[in-house]
Amino acid sequence: MLGQETIDLMCTKERPLAVEVAPKATGKAAKPAAPEFRRPRLHSGNYPDAPRDAGAFGPVGLLGAIGRWARRTKQQGRGREVLATLAGQPLHVISYEQINQVRFDHHTTRLALDHDLTRIVDSLYLGTQFYSEAGNPGTPFGKPEFKTFCLMAGRFLQSFTTAAFTDFIAFRAEYAADIEPLFTEYFRTMKPEIVASAGELGRWLNRTAYFEAKAEAEDFPSKKKGKDQQIKEGKAKILVVLESAALSAKSPEAMISQVLTQAGRMSLDEAPDEARRFVDAANTGEITHEQAKHLLIAYMRLRSVGKSKAVAEKVEAANSADSELPATEDYDHSIDN
Repeated sequence: MLGQETIDLMCTKERPLAVEVAPKATGKAAKPAAPEFRRPRLHSGNYPDAPRDAGAFGPVGLLGAIGRWARRTKQQGRGREVLATLAGQPLHVISYEQINQVRFDHHTTRLALDHDLTRIVDSLYLGTQFYSEAGNPGTPFGKPEFKTFCLMAGRFLQSFTTAAFTDFIAFRAEYAADIEPLFTEYFRTMKPEIVASAGELGRWLNRTAYFEAKAEAEDFPSKKKGKDQQIKEGKAKILVVLESAALSAKSPEAMISQVLTQAGRMSLDEAPDEARRFVDAANTGEITHEQAKHLLIAYMRLRSVGKSKAVAEKVEAANSADSELPATEDYDHSIDN
């Protein structure tokens, strides 16, 4: 027996038959009659909860939609069986232009069922703010750099390889907090306490950058820019400085020292005690230099929960709508710490 949720996804919405009425003699052309039937909801974006950039996230979005359907209908067992059959198996994606073959890693199927992969994809699309675009009040949709970022993000979500992750973080940007499960899944081969400690340090660095930018905007207000725009630009510059210090370091010890020294000078405070486990692991060689660098940069780019509230509300509103988000719709990346 199909659940009501499944039936609702496939049912059509019929309109009453239009009654023909003679047009009034106003001299204006009569408006065309409204269609009598709507397209089935199943085809709204090809399938329910489809991603907004189907070219980059389409295959991954399909797994996310399956996982969300399983949770909505309380069919986790059936959803897990379907997703398990897709992991590691070739999947042919047929479009108007070409036929592609993709494969999904077990990481992706776990995200689809145990987390909300659809929300992660939406947050990557709606909540990513390039450092170079921090002062731009417009939206990044349609820009070549953002399209390339979406392609690299989709590739990373499919394969979860080190090469794909490196290409993904090559785009310097700040992410919504909703994608944190993506990093937790990618770093699952490391000890959980090290990953959690790196997350605490990264969030502290992100907050430090925000409060330093906010203090500068209050002490030296700009006559040409609003306060929020000035804070966003200032925070992006500080994060670039911290990331550059991490990337230029020749050893994990130097990386930790340079980053904490610069952050300490700005905040006049020390890193939280919860960050000690990650710092010790990096300094003693328990994790490699590359692993320490990737952990630090990934979690440093995550906005705090408070600043991601607007992103979460935007994603929730977009998911509740039947139609896709237009590419020209403005999106507010404002900071509301």
